[in-house]
Amino acid sequence: MHFKNLPDTLKASIIDGIFYACMFGAGESYLGAFGVTLGLTPLMIGLLSTFPVFIGSLSQLLGVKLMERQISRKKIIVRGVRTQAVSWILIALIPWLVNPNWQGFALLICVTLYSVAGQIVVPCWTSLMGDLVEEKERGIFFGTRNKIAGYFLVSAFLICGYALKLAESNNLTIYAFTIIFIVAALSRYISSTYLKKHDDPAYSFNPDQKFTFINFIRRAPYSNFTKFVCFHALFNMAMNVASPYFVIYMLKDLNFTYWQFCIISGVGLTTNYLTMRAWGAFGDLYGNKRILEICCTILCTVPALWTLSSEFIYLVCLNFMSGSC
Repeated sequence: MHFKNLPDTLKASIIDGIFYACMFGAGESYLGAFGVTLGLTPLMIGLLSTFPVFIGSLSQLLGVKLMERQISRKKIIVRGVRTQAVSWILIALIPWLVNPNWQGFALLICVTLYSVAGQIVVPCWTSLMGDLVEEKERGIFFGTRNKIAGYFLVSAFLICGYALKLAESNNLTIYAFTIIFIVAALSRYISSTYLKKHDDPAYSFNPDQKFTFINFIRRAPYSNFTKFVCFHALFNMAMNVASPYFVIYMLKDLNFTYWQFCIISGVGLTTNYLTMRAWGAFGDLYGNKRILEICCTILCTVPALWTLSSEFIYLVCLNFMSGSC
């Protein structure tokens, strides 16, 4: 799939994905480290990692309702994405405008706004892209889009990590975080300008296709979809018991530098993208269920393996293993 041969709307989608990745690598990936820098308690760090995601997930229902009212999907997406850009500006200003006693709550509110704005657009974006990309081309298009975005995500993450390293050695960490979050805001705003270039075919809602929570429960005994959703929810719940606290453990308990934190986390991100093609080939041969069985078994052991050693090289290797899943 060559970029120059794509329709303009799909070219815009790939560039949108690039700037989304830059925002994620420069912003969302460092929220936990920012919370540690502000001196937030472990409880607040845990809330920062979970509460916005929970509220954001519920807000997807609002996105569906807006679609049902025949509101332009592109308008919903662009407004939601620009709200995310504003939320990054607010986050960047917290150390300068908010009393230290209230910075944790201010950060939680801003990150929740960011999450809600982003999750509202998910049903609209998924539906719109389903109309814009032909079914037979979806695999190769989204595979290519994700691969390109992955390079930019890892690059943005590492560049920001190196910037924090330089800032830390000069006692300018808060300044560095402010600049990083402004970069995230600019990236998300640029992303919105390319989303605005998408075609916007009219959406037709069919009431017969409405799928309620009651329908979901009724199908539980025999629906593979329902079983997969329950598995996915329970697995994520189990993984998130520990995941919010790895940042605190590395930066406060192990006294790692921001650069060491960046390398450990960056290894996981990098191997995740490098192994996608291999897992795809494995899935073609043995099925995706086997991939789930292998990866989930490995990932369930990762939190326990963190307790065996605090050596930097060991943790890099451990994240290399978990990132490959």
